Amino acid sequence: MTIAGPENEEARAWYTANQMPVIAYSSLGRGFFSGRFRSDDEAAARRVLDPVAQKGYLSEDNLRRLAAVEQLARESGLKVPQVATQFILSSPMNVFAAASMGGLDRIIENVEAAASPMSAEDWQKLNSIQ
Repeated sequence: MTIAGPENEEARAWYTANQMPVIAYSSLGRGFFSGRFRSDDEAAARRVLDPVAQKGYLSEDNLRRLAAVEQLARESGLKVPQVATQFILSSPMNVFAAASMGGLDRIIENVEAAASPMSAEDWQKLNSIQ
């Protein structure tokens, strides 16, 4: 089930108000926020993402979101997946991110992201991109 998108704004408000735990199973958008391609290279995105991820995540709106995440990553010295993880964990909802721990480097990156919350201003900026 998803509570993403404008059509689920009421559901997110309920989850926030009630602090019902939410588990983000696809916390990096099935690879969309993996850092393996740039927002200005849709051809690379098509090579990296499987057909389901392309259908669910590869859109102009999400490429704009990815560009904003890339900008925050450059400004903060973090990697794109770390900024995406910060975004999820800084939500006003009670969110837990299911994240890949494929190696020590990934574990360290995830811990760094979790240990440094995103500012409310940056979170709102990313959340408002349409």
